[in-house]
Amino acid sequence: MALSSSTDPGVAGSLLSAQRDVLAMIAEGARLRLVLAALARSMEAHAGGEALVSILLADPDRGVLRHGAAPNLPAAYNDAIDGIAIGPDAGSCGTAAHRGEPVIARDIRTDPLWAGFRALAEEHRLRACWSTPIRSAAGEVLGTFAIYHREPHVPAAGEVEVVELMARCAAIAVERDRTGRLLARDRDTLAQMIEQAPMAVAVLHGPRHEFRHYNARYLDIVPSGRVERGRPVVECLPEAARLIPVLDRALAGETVSFSELEIPFADERSDGGSRYYDVVYSPLREGGAPVGVLAIATEVTEAVRVRAALEDRLREERAVAEGLQRALLPEHLPPLPGIETAVPDAPAAAAAGVGGD
Repeated sequence: MALSSSTDPGVAGSLLSAQRDVLAMIAEGARLRLVLAALARSMEAHAGGEALVSILLADPDRGVLRHGAAPNLPAAYNDAIDGIAIGPDAGSCGTAAHRGEPVIARDIRTDPLWAGFRALAEEHRLRACWSTPIRSAAGEVLGTFAIYHREPHVPAAGEVEVVELMARCAAIAVERDRTGRLLARDRDTLAQMIEQAPMAVAVLHGPRHEFRHYNARYLDIVPSGRVERGRPVVECLPEAARLIPVLDRALAGETVSFSELEIPFADERSDGGSRYYDVVYSPLREGGAPVGVLAIATEVTEAVRVRAALEDRLREERAVAEGLQRALLPEHLPPLPGIETAVPDAPAAAAAGVGGD
């Protein structure tokens, strides 16, 4: 969100610098509460120490607002409003979250929305409060960004604009945190599914095809002690380097499968210096874009060994049979006396009725 052209250039520069700092924190993966606290302090600094900022986060499952950040409000006050209900008469913040629009209480002592919280505000010398909803890109209320004053106060247009800017930054931070939590939960679920899978499974991440997850069955079908999380396939299993183009194809979105894929793992379980696998490489996607490769494999080295031994035995038995045949049956039959004359006379004999009834 850009500031209007009427905003003082010095103020605008300071706010944009603060916004860049906060966005950098978000990009670097800073914890949400640290980002929100930085936003609150930036707003308080902009107000010249005349304002106290509170950021509350919506808990839609319980219908309440939870403490997010309020670095300079009294801890007792923060504790008291942590879990405040979202509703039509719930002070400035609960009401703003309920309505989905800013709520301004010029004087808490006389504002009807503060009837249930007036004594609490009076105890902590809070006289005015205006609250702006923090909205997601889809319009969902994620929380509230509130400004408190010690005296009755109505925000000027410039203050409203600045708070909207800060609320947008807060929304980016909250959505990034939510996405991170969902991905972490999905990764945990994926890791559990991989470990419980009845076949060997490994997850490779990024263009270097780094091992991200794998189960015990996968470790059992590759040379012992080689695979490590965070290391690429080519480093852990250099014998499989020729498969990198195949993994690149899978990362680009193609599913590739092999039957009895030969890899030259020359260990005690190899057959003639190789081990064999039935394997499928499939793309893993986040947000619709491939980010990794799912490898599902079954080792078939023993089956290949048994089949090869059977084929060898069949060849041997065929060779023996052919030898016996040659020994028992001469290459050329000996001549039979009279066969030369019997054959030419056959037509005449037939004509004479020889051999008939």
